Amino acid sequence: MMPIHVGRYLRRRGSRKAILATHTVSEYSFPEEHVLTAHVWRSGTEAVGSLFPTDILIGDDRYVFLGVESRYGFSENDVFVFDAIRLMRRGAKFRFIDIIKTQAYKDFNSALRDAELEYEHRTGVRPAWGSSRPDMVALKRELIEEDAGLKLAYAKLLARRDEITVGGEAGVRLLREWYSDPEGFMERRGLAPGEKPELLVPFKLTLEESIGTVVEETE
Repeated sequence: MMPIHVGRYLRRRGSRKAILATHTVSEYSFPEEHVLTAHVWRSGTEAVGSLFPTDILIGDDRYVFLGVESRYGFSENDVFVFDAIRLMRRGAKFRFIDIIKTQAYKDFNSALRDAELEYEHRTGVRPAWGSSRPDMVALKRELIEEDAGLKLAYAKLLARRDEITVGGEAGVRLLREWYSDPEGFMERRGLAPGEKPELLVPFKLTLEESIGTVVEETE
């Protein structure tokens, strides 16, 4: 597998055709040998990778997440590199910004916390709200249906998710637009210039499909 030298591909983007998408390996990356899959619940654990319960509520647990033209600074073979356009042709989606940084995400979490506190006051029960266990996520869904204000905040979050997550040829065009002018792309959408987009892959991704691994450049 070809090593992608970190400094080279960050400084000389114009010298190659592929827009790079990267996945940093973690303990949650390989439910099956050498295959990246969407985050799945593992019995006996309290978290699903880096996903929060709200991420599961909006369906983000269905995707493998990759950074776009991003470097995470890990050691050799920890980061696998893929062709972003190729993945999008197969059904991946381009997300402009980490949704956790959006106001809609923050507003929903605030409304959710209020609903959780009201539930505790009403029932005298204090569930493990921060857990991503299926029963905790199901309870949050019940609260969404019961609370009109929370339901509205949830609808706004879903709408924001759909605004910043685009697939198909439209997504490819937006990815190319971002790649040609990252700061301008973000500025035109009212986003901070330094924000990093993501690629959401709704299928299993084998390491054999990668075009290389990130390695540190040495003098």
